[in-house]
Amino acid sequence: MTESQYGHLGDIALVLKLVEDKKLDGSSRFIIATYERMKSTDFAFFMWAEPLAMVVPRPGEEPRIFAFVHPFQSTVWLLIFIACFTVVVFMTIFSGIYWKLFLILDPGDASLTTNFTIYGRITYYSIYMANTVTNQGNAIPLRRLSFRILVGVWVLVATVLVNSYSSTVTSYLTVPKMKPPINTFEDLVASENVELILLADTMTKKQILEATHGAQKLLGDDIRNHPDRILSSIEKVNVRLKTERYAFANPQSFCDNFVASQFQDKGNCRFKTTDSYSMTMFFSMPLQKNSKYTPIFKDA
Repeated sequence: MTESQYGHLGDIALVLKLVEDKKLDGSSRFIIATYERMKSTDFAFFMWAEPLAMVVPRPGEEPRIFAFVHPFQSTVWLLIFIACFTVVVFMTIFSGIYWKLFLILDPGDASLTTNFTIYGRITYYSIYMANTVTNQGNAIPLRRLSFRILVGVWVLVATVLVNSYSSTVTSYLTVPKMKPPINTFEDLVASENVELILLADTMTKKQILEATHGAQKLLGDDIRNHPDRILSSIEKVNVRLKTERYAFANPQSFCDNFVASQFQDKGNCRFKTTDSYSMTMFFSMPLQKNSKYTPIFKDA
């Protein structure tokens, strides 16, 4: 009967409509009193007060398939590549100069490679660079001072890099690194795997959809593009939340209760409650407009 008469209203809208149509004297479904709602409904003195928060999935562990690149930032990797390339170029140039200038004067110079083409020298020195940065060890003949200085500086730098990298990559492989947790609307916007769902006719829905800037506006635009994420009942919210792909904003006690119930059911903590994102909200019992019960419940 209720569905045929009122359609598919959300829980809050349905309660307010039933009270407004005098089908109910009041409801124990506590609701935040707003100016619009007070035009057609009386509200008792607030029964409880608490801030709003979000229940979100706990962050999972980051995949380790690319753990070998984590010890250094992308800028550092780029600089290492540039340094290796530069050293190979200088070694090739020095080798070519030595070959042309000193081959006749010192034909027994062991610092000259047996392959005298430029590509051969580049290949030879590139292999040497690869061996040093991977801590494999290698040796090249050094008899000229400039060559010794160049290679000595590189070996010193490579020693620091290799030892720093080895110790850091070990920690990345042995200690799990968790994905960044969601604690604010900004974090939720940045998340690629978690989306916001809203309960119809709530203050959070109104706040998100009417936002004009910042993270809340971005979330509001996303909700408008996916209206199916505005749900009509808490039961539907619970079903979505259990998939661990959604975040939901509600009073903090609801969030804590959902986290605890899921821990009790599954035996592991899959969700968390974020810090509160609002001031204290006041929840009241709705009553018929000008009801005889209003004076009784109006004052504490």
